[in-house]
Amino acid sequence: MANDAIQIPDVSPVYGPTIVRRERRRNMGCCLQVYLVPKDLILRFPGCGDVKLLRECLGALREQLAEWDEDCRDEDNEDEITHEQAFRELFSGVFTADYDGAPYGSAFEALCRCLGRMLPNASFAPCRLEWFEQLDGYLESERVPLRLSDLIFRPPIEIPRPGEQPLIGHWTHADIVEAVGPLANVAATASDPDVAEALTMVADWCRVLTKSPGRMIVGFFA
Repeated sequence: MANDAIQIPDVSPVYGPTIVRRERRRNMGCCLQVYLVPKDLILRFPGCGDVKLLRECLGALREQLAEWDEDCRDEDNEDEITHEQAFRELFSGVFTADYDGAPYGSAFEALCRCLGRMLPNASFAPCRLEWFEQLDGYLESERVPLRLSDLIFRPPIEIPRPGEQPLIGHWTHADIVEAVGPLANVAATASDPDVAEALTMVADWCRVLTKSPGRMIVGFFA
């Protein structure tokens, strides 16, 4: 890791983990969170087995993971595994059977948040799946070789699949390198101001990634 001490940013209405947003989601819709993370390190999961890294991450995250358990506790998931257990199992690579994969998705988001950095997401907080379809339709019509759906329907690692959410996806440097120029052009010329604003933000994500070929962008939608 770049820093000896892992610093976890405070949760805000725009930036924050999936679990914290569950109450907001009932009234406002879902959000896309995006993280710039070290590619090779993330792809070592599940089953990284790095005890030192696990200890450092839990030292930064344990209190937050416990708070998520409290946020999620209701009659329907009293027997669900804890988020700390799910986080530990990401490192061991041995998953508890017969549980919904949602805690693993949230634990993976916590890992990305711990090892990487969050990118601005105001154009996707809140939003609905139809927003991705609209943007992808526009990108296709303009022949831009990039799809937002890959940020929510293409997990970079294999973990137990959540029953509903979070949806998880990713982009690598190779996915975006040919799209950066065309994407900036269509963002500047889009007639719909909301589309233009969203694609400008996406273009900014891509520019960040082009400068960091050893990293990738991971998305979580819930």
